[in-house]
Amino acid sequence: MKAIILAAGFGIRLRPLTEIRPKALMPVVNRPIIARNIDYLKKFSVTDITINSHHHYKQLVNYIREKTFDITIDIKVETEILGTGGGIGNCLKRSNRESTIVINSDILTDIDLAMAYEHHKSSGNIVTLVLHHFEPFNQILINKRNQIIAIARQKKPGSLAFTGIHIMEPEILNYMSESL
Repeated sequence: MKAIILAAGFGIRLRPLTEIRPKALMPVVNRPIIARNIDYLKKFSVTDITINSHHHYKQLVNYIREKTFDITIDIKVETEILGTGGGIGNCLKRSNRESTIVINSDILTDIDLAMAYEHHKSSGNIVTLVLHHFEPFNQILINKRNQIIAIARQKKPGSLAFTGIHIMEPEILNYMSESL
């Protein structure tokens, strides 16, 4: 299985720390969060990871080159930041027609990706967003068939929060702008 780690952002909410290093290299208990996410993905049989990078990209490239993760890792450096959709599109182009897990670089989780993947495959969806109840960020409304019907600007009763994890089929590229 393949995965994409989205790590190109500027880390604005972590300033001033991210003025000197990318968010993905911020340590959590003395270990960069990107290393934790790579290990997390490996637990779920991910064998190939693409990381997009932009802000302080040389530090991330050097870190990945220096470490041994026993997994194929490719870094796509965005000379101009592409945004979430552009970063996903750019990385998905090499997914080789496989389902791909997409995870934000700044999350720590113990969500069961195997269960999420099984649900995604059985639903026949092109994209599955992994949601959970997390009161401060509940902005996504779903119907009884677990389909997203609205994303609100503010939290709403009965809504859920996005975890930062998607599962995507390569067909999503058919719905993305060529300019991404």
